Amino acid sequence: MQNQSFTIGGAIREGWELTKMNLGFLLVYQVILYFLMWLFNGSSHTGFQFSIIQLIGWIIIALGKMGFYNSALLLTKGLKPSFDQFYKNWRLFLSWMIASFIFGILFVIGFILLIFPGFYVATVFGFYPYFILDKGLGPIEALKESAQATKGVRLDVFLLFLTCIGLLILGLLFFGIGLLFTAPVTVIAVAVVYRKLTGQEKTSIQPDEIME
Repeated sequence: MQNQSFTIGGAIREGWELTKMNLGFLLVYQVILYFLMWLFNGSSHTGFQFSIIQLIGWIIIALGKMGFYNSALLLTKGLKPSFDQFYKNWRLFLSWMIASFIFGILFVIGFILLIFPGFYVATVFGFYPYFILDKGLGPIEALKESAQATKGVRLDVFLLFLTCIGLLILGLLFFGIGLLFTAPVTVIAVAVVYRKLTGQEKTSIQPDEIME
C-alpha cells in the first residue's frame, strides 16, 4: 500500500468543491435518508410485529448510510453516483455491520479507560468503511488495512477527524439544516484522504455520465 501525505485544508476544500458540484444529488439523498430514519424510528408503538418493522427499517437505513459513504468514494474518483446506492451495496452489509460493531466496542472501551484511547481507536481504524466499500474487504481485513494506512500520519488523521467533528457541530446550528451541507463535506473529505493514503488517482468523467 502506498502511503501519501495530505493536508487537512486541501481535503476539506476538495470535499466542499465536490459537494457544491453535486449538491442536488447529495441534498436529495440525505433528505430521503433522514425521512427513512424518521419513518422507522419515530413511532412509539411496541410489539413483535412492530419490532420486525423496525428491524427492516434498521437494515434499510444502514444500507442508505453505506450508499452515502460509497457515493463519496465515487465522487472522489470523478464518478457520478445515482440513487441505486440506497441498495446497491447490500453484498457488503454483513462486513459493514460486523466491522461497525467491533469498532464501536473498541471505541467505547477506549472512552471508558480514558477519553484519549477512544480518539486513538477512531484515528487508527476510522477508515474501515471506505476499505469495505471500495475494496470489498471483510470486517477484520478492513480494520487492519485502516491501521496500516494510517501509520506515520495518525496525528494528521486525528486532526482531520477533529476538524470534521467541528464542522458537524457547526452544521447542527440553524435547526440542524446545516448538516445537509457539512455532512457530505466531511464524508467526502475523509474519502479524499483515504484515496491519498491508498495511492489511488482520481479518474475523469463527463459531468452528465452516470456511473455505479
